[in-house]
Amino acid sequence: MKNDKTNEFTSRDEELSYWENFDLSEHLDDAPIVHLDVKKPLTHSLTMRLTRDDLVKLHALASANGVGVTTMARILLHRVLQKAASVKTP
Repeated sequence: MKNDKTNEFTSRDEELSYWENFDLSEHLDDAPIVHLDVKKPLTHSLTMRLTRDDLVKLHALASANGVGVTTMARILLHRVLQKAASVKTP
């Protein structure tokens, strides 16, 4: 959805008029389709103590994956819980 018009405004009033009359439906054919995963809201919390070394490793892993440290901890916990659930107990 490219809009070069925004670079052509000569005044604030001109831009205001443009956006007041802008119709997004005229541009939907150009817009990419976006798929979203809607997750259940997080409603519970857990506080835990970590060693400094584990916290540093967690921060590094989160940074490498482009997520926050609490998100990374949640991802790792979820993976471990899924793996544990798939292991059959005798």
